[in-house]
Amino acid sequence: MKLFLMMCLVVAGTVYGENHTFTLKDGRTLDAEIVAFEGGKVTLKRPDGKRIPVASDVFVDADIAYINEWAMFEGVRSSSKFKMSFDRRTISSWDYERLGTIHYSGGSFEENQVVGKTDFDEQAFEIELNNRNKYALSDLILEYNIYYEQEINTVDDEPGKYVLYDSMKLGSIGGQSKQDILTKSVIVYKDESNSEFINSRVLKGDVLGIVCRICTVQKGKKVVLRQESLPKSLVNTAVWTEVSKMVRLPEGSQDR
Repeated sequence: MKLFLMMCLVVAGTVYGENHTFTLKDGRTLDAEIVAFEGGKVTLKRPDGKRIPVASDVFVDADIAYINEWAMFEGVRSSSKFKMSFDRRTISSWDYERLGTIHYSGGSFEENQVVGKTDFDEQAFEIELNNRNKYALSDLILEYNIYYEQEINTVDDEPGKYVLYDSMKLGSIGGQSKQDILTKSVIVYKDESNSEFINSRVLKGDVLGIVCRICTVQKGKKVVLRQESLPKSLVNTAVWTEVSKMVRLPEGSQDR
């Protein structure tokens, strides 16, 4: 094994793709990508595709730390070792009635009558992170997009598309433990308008779902480790953004 490893060592040079330059304790180097780590042995893939099983303790301390970090984040990438689940929550609901004058065809009218009503729903998502690894997870970032749509006038054939983006640093998640997170909320509404609600205009809104990412920062760059959504199909169709686009709420949205 030692002879085979020595034949694979190269002078430090170009890093290929996700390759890392590993340094042995005698100063020799090897450019390779980690593909597995188990039982103290790390499997490395060279740029030519050849895979090499090596004891991790043959490398310098910085590379041992790199291997351990890779193994920790591999535990995040695994859906069986790190489970993400979502639950849609209604935070609150309320309505706002607009008063006005109703004019009838015969010329009569009634003042201080309900001429319109808006029903508001404030919704969020509870995210459960279940760390089934035996070790704690740290240095993780949670990001999410909540997608929703809202009709805001009767001219458009399609409702407006809106999104809430948020990002937060996660505290350490202990081995074989869970962490629950409640997202920020969005407000959708159903707006009805016309005297006596006969043939009334109705503007509706709905929350479409959430796309969630677990990230970390490596060498100053954000790396996405996992991405999941509710419903599951949303992750394949939604356009990810880091800029929120929020609907402008109508009169009475804060009257609860």
